[in-house]
Amino acid sequence: MAAVPSCQQMAPELSSCVLFITDKSPAPSEDCCHGVKDIAAKVKTQADRQAVCECIKSLLYKMHNYNSSHIAELPGKCRVNIKVPPINQNTDCSKDVFGAVVCWVEKRSDCGLLYPQ
Repeated sequence: MAAVPSCQQMAPELSSCVLFITDKSPAPSEDCCHGVKDIAAKVKTQADRQAVCECIKSLLYKMHNYNSSHIAELPGKCRVNIKVPPINQNTDCSKDVFGAVVCWVEKRSDCGLLYPQ
């Protein structure tokens, strides 16, 4: 079982999502989605979910203008079956804020039903 990467390891994977999160791109890039899928695949426990949430919060702290609803849209736009709330500085990461399992497009026939393009 793969461990959730540290925030230092996650930051580069999520950095390609900045344009989408800051409303400078209408959709996340392929690199952004790759990072989201990679991290989501490693999220297995409540502690994992909390670590990812805290990392996202710490990264957002450094950004002044971002759209928290775009954070919640990332899984759907990247075709990853994981529930993510609109994380911001007030999000309580100790609660179960993420859910579900990764839906790999290459391996699951129902992904189109979950997240149609």
